[in-house]
Amino acid sequence: MQKIIHLLLGKANPERMNGVNRVVFSLATVQQEQNCDVEVWGITYSPRNANYGNRMFKTHLFKASKNKLMMNSDLKDAISLLPANTVFHLHGAFIPEFIQISVFLNQQGIPYVITPHGAYNAPAMRKNRLIKKIYMRLFEARILKRARYVQLLGENEAKDTLALVPGISSRLIPNGEFVNKQNLYVKRCEPVSPVVFGYMGRLNSFHKGLDLLLEGFAIYKHKYSGKGKLYLIGDGADAKILQDTAVHYGINQSVVFWGKKYGEVKNALLDQLDVFYHTSRFEGIPTAVIETSNRGIPCVVSKGTNLLNYVKDFHAGESLDINSPEFIARSMLKMQILKSNKSLPRLSDNTFRMIQQAFDWKVISKQLINLYES
Repeated sequence: MQKIIHLLLGKANPERMNGVNRVVFSLATVQQEQNCDVEVWGITYSPRNANYGNRMFKTHLFKASKNKLMMNSDLKDAISLLPANTVFHLHGAFIPEFIQISVFLNQQGIPYVITPHGAYNAPAMRKNRLIKKIYMRLFEARILKRARYVQLLGENEAKDTLALVPGISSRLIPNGEFVNKQNLYVKRCEPVSPVVFGYMGRLNSFHKGLDLLLEGFAIYKHKYSGKGKLYLIGDGADAKILQDTAVHYGINQSVVFWGKKYGEVKNALLDQLDVFYHTSRFEGIPTAVIETSNRGIPCVVSKGTNLLNYVKDFHAGESLDINSPEFIARSMLKMQILKSNKSLPRLSDNTFRMIQQAFDWKVISKQLINLYES
């Protein structure tokens, strides 16, 4: 049996705001359920603090070095002891630790697959552009070229990545979700009640397009006399800026900043949503959209989420072909009308069907296992 090792920065704690942690946890869990020999290896500054709860798979934590270009000796020794039929799955991009790790894996004859999780999308590459361009040329491109395959999550990411590093071996495979047995969407009996829009994730204004979302909601409220509310679930560096923006637009009485929420408290909030919004400028595959869609919540997504075509194909909500405040406002008005017409449950059924057919972790895991073995 082939041994699979997922390697990331962190501990694969699914309760962290970083979606990579949740992806690795979910993928390792389902591969364990599929009787794979799977482990998660994490590089962290606190390897003795196993603060991630119970899990089905083995986890090994290695101390992060101050010099990120030097390989941890314990990690090097651990790799040296691995059986010949081992494959690594590296998660993340622009991670200096991966430079020496990828070289050493090649020296040991151990193949690896790498998932950059949307880091090479064109808008993401514009931030610190010169530094990333130099780093890509000196280091990152070599890591990608050494890989057996590069897993790309969406069409936008694939186009931008292959433009940066032509000729790499890549496959388009999205992130997934543990599919619920039934649609959990609350089919509200009072269509006259205010429609509730929601977002969940890091409060990063530019990356997540939350500046667009708030301005769009303001247009919906003031220009179109919208009656709805907007819930923002999560936290981040731009929380105060976004709160001030809501005051500036005069919508602060209709926007609720809930902060970080986990477990049943989070689920109870999600069950209050009529429609989920994700107006990102760039992403891999946003796990929040997959998670909320798995509860049957219709979604409105931008092209930057890499989910726009899925939503179109399954009629699972609204696709923002133009990710602008005006188009966001119009979509909100449309969703308000659909609620008043009792039409949102139909979209909910389509959304749940989308998750079942396109984003089941069991199916996606098997696709990745085929990559590992090829």
